[in-house]
Amino acid sequence: MAVKPLRSALPLRRIMYMIAAAVVGALAGLVIFELTNIGGRGFYATGGAAAGAAGAVASQIRSRSVRLTKVKLSLPQLSELTFVVDEEGRDVAWKLFVETTTRVSTQPLDDDQGLTREALSSLHALFATVREILKASRPSAPSGRTVEQLAITLLNQELRPFLAKWHPRLRAFEQSHPGTPDSEWPDNAACRAELRMLQRRIHLYATGFSELVGVTTPRRWPVPADERPLRYDAFLSYAWEPDASLVRAVRDALHNLARPWYRLRALRVFHDQSSMPATSRLDRAIEDALAASRHLIVFLSPQAVASPWVDDEIRYWLKHKSVETLYLVLSGGSLVWDAVAGRFDVKRSSALPSALHGVHPGRPLWIDLSWVTEDDQRDLRNERFRACLVQLAAALHGKAPDDLDGEDVRQHRKTRRVAAAAVTALAVLAASTAVAGAIAAQRA
Repeated sequence: MAVKPLRSALPLRRIMYMIAAAVVGALAGLVIFELTNIGGRGFYATGGAAAGAAGAVASQIRSRSVRLTKVKLSLPQLSELTFVVDEEGRDVAWKLFVETTTRVSTQPLDDDQGLTREALSSLHALFATVREILKASRPSAPSGRTVEQLAITLLNQELRPFLAKWHPRLRAFEQSHPGTPDSEWPDNAACRAELRMLQRRIHLYATGFSELVGVTTPRRWPVPADERPLRYDAFLSYAWEPDASLVRAVRDALHNLARPWYRLRALRVFHDQSSMPATSRLDRAIEDALAASRHLIVFLSPQAVASPWVDDEIRYWLKHKSVETLYLVLSGGSLVWDAVAGRFDVKRSSALPSALHGVHPGRPLWIDLSWVTEDDQRDLRNERFRACLVQLAAALHGKAPDDLDGEDVRQHRKTRRVAAAAVTALAVLAASTAVAGAIAAQRA
C-alpha cells in the first residue's frame, strides 16, 4: 500500500499568506491616513502591516486547532483515494488503529500455533467492535471521504466475506465432530492460508488508520505474510521423470503466449531445470523462489505422488499462501473429483499427492496434458495443446481465455509489423549507405 500524507499547509504557503496579509494591512493603513490625514503615513502603513500579519498568524493558529487533514491512501478495495479527517475523525481512527493492530487480525498465526476457532472468533469480535465504534461516534464534519467510509469498507469488503465463507464451515465441522480439534478439520489449511492473505490486507487498513490519526508506524510490523517481493508469476513443481520435457514445453508456452514484442517473456516462470534429489527438506533457494511466486503450478502424476520434493513444495505453499493460487496440470495417471463429497476421490486418483488431500473447498481448475506423448504435441501450433495452455495462461494473467487468445493474436501481428518495419528501415539504411559510398567514390 502506498500511504501518502498531504500536508494541510506548507511552510512556504504560510509565509506567503503572512506577507499578503501584511501588504493588505499596509494598504489599509495608507487608506485610513488619506481619509483622516492624522499622524504620519509611515505610522499607518507600519501599523496596518503589523495588524495584517498578526491577523494572519491568529487565523492560522485557529485553523490548526480545528484543522482538516488530507491523507492519500492506496488500499486493496479502494485504489488511491484522498481522505479528509477532523478531530472527531482522528479519535475514531485512533480507536480503529488500536483494535486492528492488537488482535489476531494483524498478528502472526503459524500452523502449529493457536486455534482456528479462536482466530475466527477474534475476527468476529473485531467486526462487532468496529461497528460499535462507528455507532458511538458522530459523523465526521468534512465533506469527502472519511475514516468512517474506510472502516465500513473494511467491514463489508474484507471481514464480512471471509467470515461468511469460513465461519459456517467450521461450525458445521464442530457440530458433526464434537470434541475434535480444528487441526483435523479438512479445510483447516485452506482457511489459514486465506487468513494470512486477509491479515496482509487488514494490515494495510491499520496503516491507513495510523496515517489518518498521525501515529508514527513502526518500521516493521509483525505481519504474518511474507514481505519479500514477488519476482515470479508462477513456480513449476514436478517430478523430473517423466515430466521434464513437458514442463519445459509448458514453460516456453507461458513465456510466449500474449507476449508483447518489446518484452522477453509474457510471464516470469521459475523452473528448476536440474534433477531434484529425493529429499524431504526444501533447499533455501527453492523456498525463496516459492515465497517470491504469485502462483504454484503442480504437475500431477504417479511419480509426483512418490516425490517427497513435490509434496514439500505443496505443503510449503499451503502453509504460506492460498490454495486458490495453486493450479494443477495432469501429466499422467488419474484424477477423479467426487462431486457428492466435494473433494478429490483419493482411492481413484493415482496422481494426487497426499499434500492435496481435502484442501480444495470446491472443484479446482486443472489442465489435462496426460495425452501429450510426442514432441510435435508439445507445441503451440498444436491446437489441442494451445487450447490447454491458453486456459492455464489466462488464469495466471487474470483474463478470460478468449481475451488472452485474442491478445496473443494481436501481439503476434504487432510483432510481425515491427519486424517488417525494422527490416525495411535496415534495407533503406543499407541502400542509403551504398548510394552515399558510390557518390563519394565518384567524387574521389
